[in-house]
Amino acid sequence: MKQKPSQRLQTVLKLAQLKEQAAAEKLAQSMREVATQQQQEQQLTVYRSEYSEQFKTVAEQGMSAARLANYQRFYGNLEAAGNTQRERVELASQQQEQARALWQQQYSRQQNMDKLVQNKRQQEEQEADNKLQREQDDRRPVPPAE
Repeated sequence: MKQKPSQRLQTVLKLAQLKEQAAAEKLAQSMREVATQQQQEQQLTVYRSEYSEQFKTVAEQGMSAARLANYQRFYGNLEAAGNTQRERVELASQQQEQARALWQQQYSRQQNMDKLVQNKRQQEEQEADNKLQREQDDRRPVPPAE
């Protein structure tokens, strides 16, 4: 038996649903990545702040030039790590926005395909009802003309 157009479109709808789900999973992953990168940035900021406070306390007590140089070098490394981490957060945020745009596109396509399938089914049902009505009308005896 020949498949109805709505049944054939159902396969396309399934593919659209799979693509939408994959895009949603990618979006969720990118959101987790942003959260992880932001958390790491926050940890670096806290550590840098604690290190700065420790440096102030030690500097008040006096320290050698070599120790001062070590503190400054390490603090510079912390600054560089913080800058790198901010860049990672920005990159992860950009990737999240791309994933969100892709998901929105796939979701829209899936919704449009779903509407098309529903419309096609309604059209097929209407055509079947009309055909049945015509068949019933053809079976009715024609009243005699007076």
